[in-house]
Amino acid sequence: MEMLLARRLYSGDKVYLIAPAGRISKEKFSKLKTIVESFGLVPIWNDEALSGYGYFSATDAVRLDDMIKAFSHPQAKGIFCLRGGYGSTRLLKYIPYSLIRKNPKVFLGFSDVTALQMAFFKKTGLVTFHTSLNSLDHAYTAELFKQMVFDPQEVEIPLVTDFHPSPVIIKPGSARGILVGGNLSLLVSLIGTGFLPHFRNRIVFIEEVKDPPYKIDRMLNHLFMATDIQHAAGIILGIFHGCQWQEYYETKDFAFSLEEIFEHYFNVIKGPVIYNFPLGHVEKIAVLPMGARVYIDTDVLSLKVLNPVVK
Repeated sequence: MEMLLARRLYSGDKVYLIAPAGRISKEKFSKLKTIVESFGLVPIWNDEALSGYGYFSATDAVRLDDMIKAFSHPQAKGIFCLRGGYGSTRLLKYIPYSLIRKNPKVFLGFSDVTALQMAFFKKTGLVTFHTSLNSLDHAYTAELFKQMVFDPQEVEIPLVTDFHPSPVIIKPGSARGILVGGNLSLLVSLIGTGFLPHFRNRIVFIEEVKDPPYKIDRMLNHLFMATDIQHAAGIILGIFHGCQWQEYYETKDFAFSLEEIFEHYFNVIKGPVIYNFPLGHVEKIAVLPMGARVYIDTDVLSLKVLNPVVK
């Protein structure tokens, strides 16, 4: 399927704020609204879809309807997800993907929103932007976002930052391919649903948060048994905040480090495998154009976006 690109954003554009999964507090909403406005964008939203329903932002029906309104809205040029949480997968089989194909918009989100981004790409080819709206409050993330969607240009994402651990090269090399991936729990939950794109010859990025190493191991084992990820062109592994063995075990005798787990599974990958990419449930993260063509090289420690990701 060909890449489907949304129109670029301009200052003064309206963007629709949605919460397709977990509920959001009024205080958090106010902060995120201010972040959106700092880009010169005009946020619009539906109060009913943010009113709260258990651990969801609203009922499935209301969240689904709000997403349809967002893609249908004639003036909204972008759709920004306020948070993840849980609930995106409950909407997948009811989404009218033909509507998205006819009305591509700049779509931003991460974590639980992985499910929507993967489904959109699988069903329509839409390139979406995997990052946290909250992270756009930081210069590192904001600058990458501007380069991709406001003033389209060749973007090179450095793997080395002064605010994250140094990258670990599990396997050296270089590779190019379409970028897909997201939160590990969500990737695993999509197996067998028809909404998970293939991984063969693609650059796959993976992140997770607050799971002990054995759960990371179990999910990777499932991913390798049930998908074609062993044929990926390259692997990008995020920060994995809250997943280190020291947080769950008193001694290493009863655990494996994440690096050891990654080496066990990803040794079959022909291309590069990099751990500690600026990605995950931490404050300052990269913006990854899911569905775009990229090139990664461990010698220069960068990820280059090879084509415009908006039009």
